[in-house]
Amino acid sequence: MLGATIESNRDYGVSKSPSPRERYEAMSAIEWGMKFLSIEPIMDFDFEEFSMWIKEIKPGIVELGADNYGNRLPEPSWDKVELLLNHLKMICTVKEKEGLSRLQT
Repeated sequence: MLGATIESNRDYGVSKSPSPRERYEAMSAIEWGMKFLSIEPIMDFDFEEFSMWIKEIKPGIVELGADNYGNRLPEPSWDKVELLLNHLKMICTVKEKEGLSRLQT
């Protein structure tokens, strides 16, 4: 299984990792039998673009989680998260991490 973390389609510059776009481009270009995508900690995103990225990556499994460490990251509304979850469930297996429910409030 080949995996990557892509928290958003927006580059918030919060880590030393390659930009989200670079990670998306690398993952979508690689032909691999089974891919895994971690969207954790999820940060605010543009639904159309982000969902297209995920579809092009073709993950078999996506794990979705929130910021569990109080880093005050730019988080999406629960409505956006729910929209993304519903979309993901149509294209792959989705694992919702325990702390994700915090965004429902």
